[in-house]
Amino acid sequence: MRQRRESEFYSIRDISEILGVDYKVVYHKVTHGELPHLRLSNKLIRIKKADFEIWLESKAVTNA
Repeated sequence: MRQRRESEFYSIRDISEILGVDYKVVYHKVTHGELPHLRLSNKLIRIKKADFEIWLESKAVTNA
């Protein structure tokens, strides 16, 4: 039996579930170049987990 390897990528839907926001919010960030992504075909978009973590850290707000 073949073991399934954990993916190094998220889909837009994965990220929307992680952040608890609507799919359209993440899609907008991707299509407007705010969130780094790979466009594998016209409809297939993937975001590297490492790129997502870096992007998310850059959005952290610290109280000054």
